[in-house]
Amino acid sequence: MRSVKCGPVLDLGCGYGYGSFILRLKISFVVALEVDYDALSQYANVYYKGVEYVCADAQHLPFRSNAFKYVIALEVIEHVKNGLRLLKEVHRVLCRKGVLILSTPNKRSLLEFIYRKIPVIGRTIFKVDKDVKKNPYHVKEYDLIELVKLVSYKYRIKRIIGFIIPFLYRKSKFSKILSLYIAHVLPILASNVMIWAEVKNRGGKCSNTHL
Repeated sequence: MRSVKCGPVLDLGCGYGYGSFILRLKISFVVALEVDYDALSQYANVYYKGVEYVCADAQHLPFRSNAFKYVIALEVIEHVKNGLRLLKEVHRVLCRKGVLILSTPNKRSLLEFIYRKIPVIGRTIFKVDKDVKKNPYHVKEYDLIELVKLVSYKYRIKRIIGFIIPFLYRKSKFSKILSLYIAHVLPILASNVMIWAEVKNRGGKCSNTHL
């Protein structure tokens, strides 16, 4: 998250809090939200202190409008029923020129196609001898076109990058080169995508209070 240079920052779906803790080392004020109370009480608040943790649903954010300069939602939107609701809530709590950094699996990736249609290539080039299966904890997955359409409703997209999860190409030099090419040239084929987007139709400065 080198592009995140100052706060206040909201980290959605923080899990055990490690990523939020790393952000806090460089940013003065970080709020981390997680729906799993045990993850916060037994891990985040015990091992990764210095972050303001909040237990809540990302589709119903308990914060004032114009509260944050950045909202980070890495691998979150696929876990909620209403992705548009989540994006609207994030838009509400972001201040003018606020930035959303979002990542999610790409359900129509090149690897998914290869493993299902020509698995022998998946085994020989990518050195992975298994099929791609949908994560049972994912409520709804998106392809890049769907995601861009959804995000563009409330945001101005600044950058899109795709990537192939490292363990899928670690044994093959060819697949490593291919992954870099996909990341910058053909993110629509990547196994995961990340979007940097700025809010549009938003006035007002960041408020001094957040909760």
